[in-house]
Amino acid sequence: MLEIYAGKTAMQTLQERGFHQELFTSFLGASGGPKWFVLYQCDRYLFGEFFKGRQSELNLLGSSAGAFRAACFAQQDPVAAIDRLAKHYSETTYGNNAKPSEITEKARMLLDIVFGEDGAREIIDNKIFKAHFIVAKSNGLVGFENKMLQSLGLLSSFLRNRSDRKKLSNQYQRFVFQSPSSQFQFQ
Repeated sequence: MLEIYAGKTAMQTLQERGFHQELFTSFLGASGGPKWFVLYQCDRYLFGEFFKGRQSELNLLGSSAGAFRAACFAQQDPVAAIDRLAKHYSETTYGNNAKPSEITEKARMLLDIVFGEDGAREIIDNKIFKAHFIVAKSNGLVGFENKMLQSLGLLSSFLRNRSDRKKLSNQYQRFVFQSPSSQFQFQ
């Protein structure tokens, strides 16, 4: 059974026009680490069946795990790509007290497996599924690899966020990487 939660306007559109792929112009994949595994079978259905044969642009927007998923969906065979991601993400292990260099190396290995030889080119050249990746750059103390300095930076983030979320802007910068042919606008 599928339960749909939608605002008033969206629900009215669904009731009047039905539930079909042309209603959607964007697909948002949030960060959340391994929680995306609960969506794995849904992802396989959506990009293996529901959006199969789509003729109009679908903007894929993701950060963290959502960016990995978007990268899979924009490849020529999205089901094979999401299967590779699920298999290798679930099998990735780290040593005790893993250093950033180990984590970076494992992430690069995962990208190599998920993208294969042509995945990056397929993502860039995809005329229908336009991938957009949100990344954050840490500045100041949160940008250091030293755990003590990083902890002080995170404490500062916590305090700034509690008083006014806008005060975080000098500690974190957001960037969006997108397909060169994308017309999607961010606000």
